[in-house]
Amino acid sequence: MSTDTAIDVNATAIAANLEVLHLILMDAAQRSAEARELMKRGERNGAIGTALGLDVVLDNAKALYIAALALHGIRRS
Repeated sequence: MSTDTAIDVNATAIAANLEVLHLILMDAAQRSAEARELMKRGERNGAIGTALGLDVVLDNAKALYIAALALHGIRRS
């Protein structure tokens, strides 16, 4: 594989990771907004149910973020 091809493949992979990261964070923002609105209406169970699982979603977002950095060549300690 030539250097230019490897760079293109890397750039494509980074772009894909960042696209999915964006979608995941948009979903998390929507869910947290819905949970907040439910709480404002006094619907505590609904609010918690809506927020439930955000930890996993945010863990997935972090993994995509770290993968994009790694593909770019940034090492995190």
